[in-house]
Amino acid sequence: MLTTTFTTAANYPAVPQIGPNAEFVRIDLIITGPVIVELWSGAHGQATPIGEVPFQQSASISACVAIRVKDATAGTHVSCTVIAWQTKDPLPTYIGVGASQVSTVPTGALIGVQAITALGAGTYTPSATATAIVVEVVGAGGGGGGTAVGASAATAAAGGAAGGYGRSYITPLAASYAYSVGTGGSGGNTAPGNGTAGGNTTFGPITANGGSLGGGAASGVQAEGSGGQSCAGATLNLQGGDGQGGANSRGGEGGASFFGGGGRGAVTQAGQGRAKGSGGGGGTGPAAQGGNGADGLIIIYEYA
Repeated sequence: MLTTTFTTAANYPAVPQIGPNAEFVRIDLIITGPVIVELWSGAHGQATPIGEVPFQQSASISACVAIRVKDATAGTHVSCTVIAWQTKDPLPTYIGVGASQVSTVPTGALIGVQAITALGAGTYTPSATATAIVVEVVGAGGGGGGTAVGASAATAAAGGAAGGYGRSYITPLAASYAYSVGTGGSGGNTAPGNGTAGGNTTFGPITANGGSLGGGAASGVQAEGSGGQSCAGATLNLQGGDGQGGANSRGGEGGASFFGGGGRGAVTQAGQGRAKGSGGGGGTGPAAQGGNGADGLIIIYEYA
């Protein structure tokens, strides 16, 4: 919230503060006296006015990068809330309202996004200006089953299941958080072999379980699918999609995760899990390797 009361009649500011690469800002105004609001557009340091709108009470404006209050009488009070913006800047800086330029990030603004894909354990430290985070976690997908050497064309292994998904809003923040990103399960071999389960993904108290393995298939067998796994410790905990059983001489599809679909069942080499956390496909026919499950993922959204 940016608030100013004008003590003298004037135009403020002389030139609005506009962040580099800003594309637009939507602003809500609450005004207690008659005033004209001038809309500005253009690149950083080269902004020009594009129109004027008279306001006497409350109003919203959009599709501009800054505002300039004109013809404010003494005692006019302007309360300005930035409610949305689009910018290519890492940290949005915008608008001048009142007797001096204002360049700030309002409380609650999104200030950064991190996607953690590196497998294994690590430590996340919040940015110095962050006061809250939203974190998303997904467990790794299970590997699909393989089929035996010399198996009939009707043989079909099962797809691996997807990992669980969790989402939490966290505030106040700790100094740091331990995490671990799970590894996707391996596809089954041609022994025939089952796939392996996906690894868990964790962040602080949140554990998104890895997806269950897909079963391998001997000659003529159509393996049953496995259940998707859950998440615990988050505000929102969702179960991953089931691995599909082999059917109609076709290996089962890998289970879909929150982020998208799993690998296809196929001959020779089944498909890998496509979206993060999804399961690998099951093999079809003789000597078909199961598809690997997709790795887990952590996404962190930081807010001022």
